[in-house]
Amino acid sequence: MKQGEFDVLAALRRSGKPYTLIPSELSATLMMSRAGMTSRIDRLESAGLVERALDPEDRRSFRVTLTERGFEVVDAAMTDHAANVAKLLSPLGDDLDVLDASLRRLLGALE
Repeated sequence: MKQGEFDVLAALRRSGKPYTLIPSELSATLMMSRAGMTSRIDRLESAGLVERALDPEDRRSFRVTLTERGFEVVDAAMTDHAANVAKLLSPLGDDLDVLDASLRRLLGALE
């Protein structure tokens, strides 16, 4: 799976139940063109990771939903990613708390 396809699955996963968005919402979330999004959705649908269905509220549009298989794939990838990040940060030990506090202060100052 390519990074861009993972990004679509992750956006659907983050959207919460029922893990469904319309293509324009996905395009806006991922800051990409609608044409590019259509290509990604096509590939993900062919792989059985998402499903398209007509939007019951607007028959000119459709909804993209994460399939059970897509949910499993994105959750496994996120679990692997979290483990990798933990491994990369492990040499910091207790300094990780200091880094966390410093980054929180920095983000607070930017808001």
